[in-house]
Amino acid sequence: MIYEAETQYQYARVVQQPSGERWLQLNEGVATHSLYVPGSYLTGDYWDGFLVLPFAVRPLAPARIAILGDAAGSTARAYGHYFPRTTIDAVELDGQLTEIGRRFFALAKRPQLHTITADARPWLASVSRRYDAIFLDAYRQPYIPFYLATREFFALMRSHLRPGGVVVVNVGHPQGSNTLERAISSTLGAVFAHVARDPSQPTNTLVLASNGADQRAHAARREPDNCPSNCA
Repeated sequence: MIYEAETQYQYARVVQQPSGERWLQLNEGVATHSLYVPGSYLTGDYWDGFLVLPFAVRPLAPARIAILGDAAGSTARAYGHYFPRTTIDAVELDGQLTEIGRRFFALAKRPQLHTITADARPWLASVSRRYDAIFLDAYRQPYIPFYLATREFFALMRSHLRPGGVVVVNVGHPQGSNTLERAISSTLGAVFAHVARDPSQPTNTLVLASNGADQRAHAARREPDNCPSNCA
């Protein structure tokens, strides 16, 4: 452990491996909330999926994205490198995690990166701008904010998408369990025309939702049990 702090919201620590790889862990340390690999902008984990999955429904890189649950900025950092023209609104409830990102996770200040300390749902309700992609990365076992998993919240996200836009939700879940993923997919299916899944990691599934062209021919997926009829 190379750093620890009691923030306004939680206990945070940074763990460094002999390779130099760093993990951001919170509270009990059940999950890793941000990952830094020295000399790379990729993580080899689910964060990399946010870079490619928008192309499942749109031919061009998103011009503007919102990251709801940015933690120490693994996704924002990668977008800043691979898509430097993309404007990024990176929203994180705990502003101290953003500072940890700058200090330990190579989250550089860039003109196109706007780090915002706010609660995701009221913040999104307070802004009028629209996005080509909205990433929701706030589900981590054992903490799932219920108000970020409702039909009303997903409708709010939909209202902030540009035509052809996509929502990508990281569903962190216990290994071998798809109960939460089925519930999230079902709720998204009540709001969006198309829902698909990318089971990228044993404990993480990225779920895509859009009202644009049917993405089933493009996105990596497996059909979960009890999935609604419009879930690929």
